[in-house]
Amino acid sequence: MKVAKVLCPTDFSPCAGQALEVAVLVARSFGAELHVLHGIVLHAADPHSAVHHLPNLEEIEAILQRAAASALAEDIAPHADGTLRIVEVQRRAPFAGEAILNYAEEIGADLIVMGTHGRRGLSHLLLGSVANEVVRRAPCPVMTVRPRPDGAHLRAIDRILVPVDFSKAANAALAAARDLAVAWTATLDVLHVIEETVMPAFYAAGVTSLLQLDPEIRTRCQAELSRRVERLGGPSVVANAHVREGKAAQQIVAFAAEQASDLIVLATAGRTGVERLLLGSVAEKVVRLAPCPVLVVRPEDDEEAGS
Repeated sequence: MKVAKVLCPTDFSPCAGQALEVAVLVARSFGAELHVLHGIVLHAADPHSAVHHLPNLEEIEAILQRAAASALAEDIAPHADGTLRIVEVQRRAPFAGEAILNYAEEIGADLIVMGTHGRRGLSHLLLGSVANEVVRRAPCPVMTVRPRPDGAHLRAIDRILVPVDFSKAANAALAAARDLAVAWTATLDVLHVIEETVMPAFYAAGVTSLLQLDPEIRTRCQAELSRRVERLGGPSVVANAHVREGKAAQQIVAFAAEQASDLIVLATAGRTGVERLLLGSVAEKVVRLAPCPVLVVRPEDDEEAGS
């Protein structure tokens, strides 16, 4: 996995601050250039926007630019020790997601690290709209960072979890996770979740799970997980194969919490057209609920939406 340029968007929120810390950790690990981007969103590109009827629009923008420049400098100062190249950027755009995606394309970003802006209450059930758009449309892998309620800092990535459903997309996630495990000398946990319910149970004489129908399925899944890691080739890593039964997203999040995973690497299916705009229920739930950062990757043959 090549990581030469890391992009970290910020809105100066606490969540964005935690994402910046993770971006710094990743950039230092790979000797990558870190771009910290703040988008100034005035919706002025919309001819029907009310801002066209406000006085001194240029003056308002200049004030925002100066304030953002000061905030960027303040956020970056703790990490500017001369060992990491940091590029401070401000971009004006009608929408924050557009600013992030356009800049990622412009610099050829290899990775985007950003906060999910988790909230309490009902809104907590929804992945932030900007993060959602970037994860769905980004030209490169995206690492999302949820705010940590305990305020703890991620100092190192020692344990990486990669869920595998034996699909082609999952192979891409497994390869990326192995590369990261090599870079960080991390332990790799490879997890497969067997869906728990057999429907309708009546047809199976009361049997409600695949494990009841086939007790050997766990052993076969563990063996296949180990074989897939071996087939990757390259440097070896410490890898453990795990099989659980239940609903995929719930089990992935629970496993990450129990094993104190530092990073989850998962894939979305390669799709084209309108379907590519959908993140996928399992991926979205994991990004929304995971207790650690989540790296979302796509298969190499994934095409741009609408192609």
